[in-house]
Amino acid sequence: RSLAGIARRYVGNTVRTTVEQNIVLRWVSEAELPSLYHDLNAVGLAGPGAGTISDVTACPGTDTCKLGIASSRGLGAELRVRLSQQVGGLDAEVDRLRIKTSGCFNSCGQHHIADLGLYGVSRNVNGYAVPHFQVVLGGKWLENAGAYGLAIGAVPSKRVPEAITRVTNRFVADRKPDESFQQFIQRFGKRALKDMLADLTTVPSHDESPEFYSDWGDPREFSLSDMGIGECAGEVVSLAEFDLAAAEAQVFEAQLKLEEEHYKQADHFAYQG
Repeated sequence: RSLAGIARRYVGNTVRTTVEQNIVLRWVSEAELPSLYHDLNAVGLAGPGAGTISDVTACPGTDTCKLGIASSRGLGAELRVRLSQQVGGLDAEVDRLRIKTSGCFNSCGQHHIADLGLYGVSRNVNGYAVPHFQVVLGGKWLENAGAYGLAIGAVPSKRVPEAITRVTNRFVADRKPDESFQQFIQRFGKRALKDMLADLTTVPSHDESPEFYSDWGDPREFSLSDMGIGECAGEVVSLAEFDLAAAEAQVFEAQLKLEEEHYKQADHFAYQG
């Protein structure tokens, strides 16, 4: 209501929403910008960061969608807080990256076309369900979603901020002059990226670190027991398509292990996974 009142005061009755989940007030008089900022600040809507890495896009996830596996909103809020604390201190190339997160594989949060994409999955660890996010790197949201990212692997939800930091730090340290993030990801390659995040895929025991067994913003122990009919278009997609996509990922892992001459692990992914 506060925003609606401000919009009427400065731009009439029309505002625009964006695919980045922002609201645009168009054709504001330059003379009125200071007072507009004052009014937005008074209702907590004048914070910096729009169009930067801290401007995280997230679907509702487990907050309201029964298809949600992990808390995309919870993770997005955590990343936003951490990244906002680094305003002015991030490399300019990192600051312009986009993070997009979905609660499941259905891409409502646009993770597949993000520079840094994340979607919720569950892993069984020592008899417990543990929230994870699949890391998808190097997607291209410009040029009408010009390219999908590379699915690198799943990390526990509570390790995602560290994974983001590790990837962006490596980008800053190893990128070539004028190399985009997408070009860097393609050059670096899927295997090297998986190796870089390999230690983050581990989950400590429940006794040692019980926080790994709950999701962001939810103190309850993680569970999939309340999944049901979702609120997105994913309901019309055949479950067989998801099984086939998972099978393709298993084949890729088997091929990697075979090339590394890790034959038992290749057998596991190819025939037992």
